Amino acid sequence: MKKFLLIAVMAVLGAVSAQAQVRLGGEVAVWYNSNSENTSYTIMPEIGYKLNNQWEVGTHIGFSGNSDQEGLNFKLAPFARYTFLRAGIFSMFGEGGFTVATAKHKDTAFKIGLRPGVDVELSEHWSLEAHLGFLGFAANDDGIGGMASSGFGFDFASGTSFGLIYQF
Repeated sequence: MKKFLLIAVMAVLGAVSAQAQVRLGGEVAVWYNSNSENTSYTIMPEIGYKLNNQWEVGTHIGFSGNSDQEGLNFKLAPFARYTFLRAGIFSMFGEGGFTVATAKHKDTAFKIGLRPGVDVELSEHWSLEAHLGFLGFAANDDGIGGMASSGFGFDFASGTSFGLIYQF
């Protein structure tokens, strides 16, 4: 029985990895507020594992900060993505996941929810990706920068981001 279970697990893993593709990318943002003379920045590399034409799992991992605070905010954001529409080089997806952030001398903040997005294939290996908002819940009682304030709802303005992806 143990041999059969081991063979079954190996067969499933082999079948999944045979069709899988690794995607690398991320998002970089820098913003200067001239009124407060404050510069904020975010670097969030991404690695994804494309299971098939519809499903991908992965994580964003990086940091953010601004010139008004001491230290950096560390962020980890695992996700699962489902692509529901393809039309030529364009595709639309829904991404569910959560983000956890910590900051020096502060507690942890998190958010959980859904993010719709679009992907534009530039070539066989390169694509542009945009997330168009956020629908979910956030807990950020300590005001950790780069994270949504506590509450729930839909955030189209600050939930929009763009990234460049390389697919192996």
